[in-house]
Amino acid sequence: LGGVVTACQNAPAEMAILWSSSSTIFRNGEPHLDSVRYAFEGCSFAGYNVRFITEEQCAAGGLADVKVLVLPDTPALTDAAFAAIKDYVEQGKTLVRTAAIIQFDERGGSRRDIMSNTKDTLLVRGQHDVQAREYLHALDAVMSSGVLTPIPRTVNSHGYPLEGVKSRYVEIDGQGHLYVINLRKEPVVCHLTGDNQSGRDLIGAQDVSFPTQLKPLEPMLVNLGSVMGDDAVCAGE
Repeated sequence: LGGVVTACQNAPAEMAILWSSSSTIFRNGEPHLDSVRYAFEGCSFAGYNVRFITEEQCAAGGLADVKVLVLPDTPALTDAAFAAIKDYVEQGKTLVRTAAIIQFDERGGSRRDIMSNTKDTLLVRGQHDVQAREYLHALDAVMSSGVLTPIPRTVNSHGYPLEGVKSRYVEIDGQGHLYVINLRKEPVVCHLTGDNQSGRDLIGAQDVSFPTQLKPLEPMLVNLGSVMGDDAVCAGE
């Protein structure tokens, strides 16, 4: 299964979370470090690959291939990164952010300019100590807007993302593969978006149909659309 695992690891990430070195120095990293952690946790349950982007990468044009930028609480930011993110927003790109403003530059000087919200800006609910769940809910609104490439995602019976269930999707030679694991302490019933609702778990060597109950910490790598049946051969085996 090494080829499938490698493909999941190397798949491009259309979503990026800002990592601000300026904010990690300011006030010993509060509240940026906690906010980044919650942002990553919430984003990791959305079903899409996610990566970090630094201030330096933003200033060097690294936002060009980012479809969704997640901006956690960031009290300090370099002038170059601030200008790059502001230009990103003004181009109509999607920004997910908290209500907190960027108050200072990298030297602690007060920032006079502000980053205005647009119709493509989604505010994370809450004022202080925004948790992972709020970031996940904001991303649910992003996914409903069609900004990101549609993929099979794990959801509950009402169609909302499942907090605590991590999934990744990749296609190899036109064949879809879904990695999914329940990180909760208890089993959870998992539904799947999209038309393809069944496949072959290459780890457990068994057919799987969604909705299905996911046991804690038992990963599955589902070759979607492929089942053994009586005479069928599962692709990848």
